[in-house]
Amino acid sequence: MKPFVLMLFVFASYFHSLAQTQKTILVPLAKTIVATSLADGNDATLLNIQQQPNPASGTDLLKQQINEVRALKHQVQPLNKTLAVNSATAPTLLKGFSANFPNSIPNDNHLAISNGGKIVSVVNSNIRVYDTSGTSIFSKGLSAFSNAIGVFNSISDPRILYDQESDRFIILYFSGYFASTSTIIIGFSKTNDPAGAWNFYKVPGNPFNDTSWSDYPILTLTKDELFFTFNLLKDGVVDWRTAFKQSIIWQIDKQKGYNGDTLLTKVWGDIKYNNKPLWNICGAQGGKNLQSGGVYFVSVRPSDLRNDSVFVTYISNTLKSGNAQLTTKQYRQDRTYGLPPNVPMPNGNYLQTNDARVLSASIENNVLHYVQNSIDTNYNTSAIYYGRIINPQNINPFLTATIIKSDTMDFGYPSIAYLGGGAFDNSVMITCSHSSQNIKPGTSVFFADRNGQISSLLRCKDGEGWINALTDTNERWGDYTGIQRKYNEPGIAWLCGSYGDPSSGLYRTWITKARSTDVSLGVSTGGKPVTQTILYPNPSTAIVTVEFETTNKAAIRADVYTLQGMLVTHVYDDAAKDGINRFSFNTQNLPKGTYLLKITSAKNTIASKLFMVE
Repeated sequence: MKPFVLMLFVFASYFHSLAQTQKTILVPLAKTIVATSLADGNDATLLNIQQQPNPASGTDLLKQQINEVRALKHQVQPLNKTLAVNSATAPTLLKGFSANFPNSIPNDNHLAISNGGKIVSVVNSNIRVYDTSGTSIFSKGLSAFSNAIGVFNSISDPRILYDQESDRFIILYFSGYFASTSTIIIGFSKTNDPAGAWNFYKVPGNPFNDTSWSDYPILTLTKDELFFTFNLLKDGVVDWRTAFKQSIIWQIDKQKGYNGDTLLTKVWGDIKYNNKPLWNICGAQGGKNLQSGGVYFVSVRPSDLRNDSVFVTYISNTLKSGNAQLTTKQYRQDRTYGLPPNVPMPNGNYLQTNDARVLSASIENNVLHYVQNSIDTNYNTSAIYYGRIINPQNINPFLTATIIKSDTMDFGYPSIAYLGGGAFDNSVMITCSHSSQNIKPGTSVFFADRNGQISSLLRCKDGEGWINALTDTNERWGDYTGIQRKYNEPGIAWLCGSYGDPSSGLYRTWITKARSTDVSLGVSTGGKPVTQTILYPNPSTAIVTVEFETTNKAAIRADVYTLQGMLVTHVYDDAAKDGINRFSFNTQNLPKGTYLLKITSAKNTIASKLFMVE
């Protein structure tokens, strides 16, 4: 593993305005459904498996060119290196089991787990509930729910969320590939039992009554509301890239869904920057706790061969307030992302990687994390782009970007979950799919610590076979994976992804329970939580931050010394409150070298840390 981390201050260019289109839609309850009372649906699907013309679109032509360059690079320097271990602590695999399987292509995996230990797995096109031992306790095709509220075909892209504050689940999927049939189906569980009663709603998939339909949802919860985004595609255009019209955001009062009341919804449309629509807008899920008031969304220019633009959209308030406003800002990362190549399998076929869209995002402590497909330009392999925007509400936020890559394996379709311990802890866990010319398609996980350092790879499950569902040599890999922290178990995340299944030539879902044993999380394999004094970044080019804990309010001072013990500069005098404190100071006036930072009180030394200035 070879991460590249870049940190910079950037100046934003602003676009402060309301979306050009806003529409309020009232959606009545379609039906309250008890899951266990449903008859099985027929779960009918129709998919064209015929080989497509090559290249089928401009993007496919670019991917073909990328793979040609890749082949030339590998002739010069073959992929025969091992993964390099990084400074972050690798996660530990606690449990894994074979789970859901689709009756459609691709295997879009998503997962949620309640505090009580009910795991809900959704794929195209069914739902299964497991306990934490891996025992299946409920299984049903999604068409069984849909048939109870109408006749719906072409069910796709299920998503599931657990609301830790309400102890409920929310499920969403869509039906129909035309403006005349496009319908969004949402279910709110009435209790914490996903096999019990649900309130289901039919939301129009063509909200502006034009010739477009809704595709590819992403869900986000706040304390009061449910947000979900869709891409609107034009009727009758085969290639979805040229069919793209715009991305929209739905804002919904979630409590009305839990109650079974008519939903109060607002659709935000025509969300643009420099008159160009934002593509595939991804909401940022609250980390340890749900966000209140406003919500952030992240998007990029996903079909570009190279780009460094990132767009942050913010909805400032709730529907009930009557003061919700939408604004968008553009920032530039110093590390580019780009269109990923298709990924090889051991049988000589390839897996489709789509584009470089943002797939998952999380926010905690005013740090906005996001992940997307991208490219490692050293080898032209498929990689993960992990971005952080620190204090996104500021005029000049602090940005970091990391390319998570391997010279022995390709990665795709990442998802991210906050795994930190609260204040000042910005640790996350990232899951993804993996494959190579020697390793069959499976699922993996990384840990990124509070400094953005990436752990070595934990391969949760390698494929038992390769994916061979289409007559085309470019197989569908699965358009997303799923990961969620276990809210009442510190350091624990549950995740799901696909692995190749030789019995069908398709894929199955693998569910994993993983734990971070990074001591900075206060999580260990046993005993009491660990508290550490932490200094970062190290080396420093502009600023150093140290986090420490005091048991009583006390006057402190901070001094910088040489390694020989000579005082270089006195940087601080003031009182520190009881608990965890974070202290930062500017290092740009210090010559390059290694120094000792001491933070002391009248009674003792609170922190003593070495750091480098570059």
